[in-house]
Amino acid sequence: MADRSCFCAATIVIGIALSPLCIGQTRVEQQARSSECQARYRPQLPAGATPAKAEPIRLRPAQFDTDTAYACIVVSVDENGRLTESKIVETDQPAFAEHLLEQVRGARWQPAMLDGRPFATQAVVSAVIAGASSGEHLAYTVGCVNCHHQTHKRIINAPPLVVVKAYSLPEFQHLMKTGITRTGRNMVAEGSVMGVVAQEQFSHFTEAEVRALYRFLTNEWTAQRGLEEEKKIPILFKPQIDKGQLPPP
Repeated sequence: MADRSCFCAATIVIGIALSPLCIGQTRVEQQARSSECQARYRPQLPAGATPAKAEPIRLRPAQFDTDTAYACIVVSVDENGRLTESKIVETDQPAFAEHLLEQVRGARWQPAMLDGRPFATQAVVSAVIAGASSGEHLAYTVGCVNCHHQTHKRIINAPPLVVVKAYSLPEFQHLMKTGITRTGRNMVAEGSVMGVVAQEQFSHFTEAEVRALYRFLTNEWTAQRGLEEEKKIPILFKPQIDKGQLPPP
């Protein structure tokens, strides 16, 4: 399993905690929420003061069954660098917020300083998970819907995407990495397009992306939705159908 751990930089600038960058997993909109939280809760420090600081905080977003999460925490740091209070003020994933809170409480803190003397103040720590694209976005952009429902069957005779509902998550993960179905059919050996695409393209998906795609196809995709997409075939392949190169679907 890939390690999706990241470090939360809890260094604070003018009382604002720098939002953590989960390498390769951060999106602009999530960072905007962090900035808004920091702006709402940042303390007003005296001129010339340096804010409280914490050592880097390590987070492990892989333990949460979500592709996006956001949490914002306010802490009080006394003149000895001890946390006297810490609380979650904003989140959309309580479990992730509790994880962040635990790590914040376990971190080493340095007190705010003014003219060489420590003083008590507050600080803000915010963090996000923003990794995989949505499953729907992936299904349409990487070709799942196109191959299985928008392409003439004389070109690619792919089964409807509802077939994924018969797969467990581990079976689907194996399929996406190897091109081997849950029944053991090796589509690479058969020269199937799916086999080649799985090994050459889908195998590069992150675990979060595979989970997102699986959730979409098993929970949201329907047979009716597939039929609606197949209504586009006469339009997309009209030139070939008009020329008699392909039969009407």
